[in-house]
Amino acid sequence: LDKLGWHKIFIDTRSILPSVFNLETPPLEPKSSFSSKELQDHFKRYGTLMPVAHPLNMANSRTDWYRKLTQSGQPIVDALAELVVLDMIDLSEQVHHEQQREQTFWDQ
Repeated sequence: LDKLGWHKIFIDTRSILPSVFNLETPPLEPKSSFSSKELQDHFKRYGTLMPVAHPLNMANSRTDWYRKLTQSGQPIVDALAELVVLDMIDLSEQVHHEQQREQTFWDQ
């Protein structure tokens, strides 16, 4: 996915997980981005790590109980939705400007 230019979001939630889900893993030096390989190399000695924090990061309201469980994920979902909308606006503006340049070229 890295080579395709996909953005993946990695959120280190170890500090807020219930202790039953917490594994003793080395601290992750904060930085703006990691490649998939960097994350795999950092955590691979611990075997397969399940995404146990996934429900905490998603705002899902299937039931009242699940809504309460996932309410702390609402800011994450809101931020991701904003990024998607801003990317769509940016792409739309780029396409519009490209079309205008092409039309100006053909009008000459």
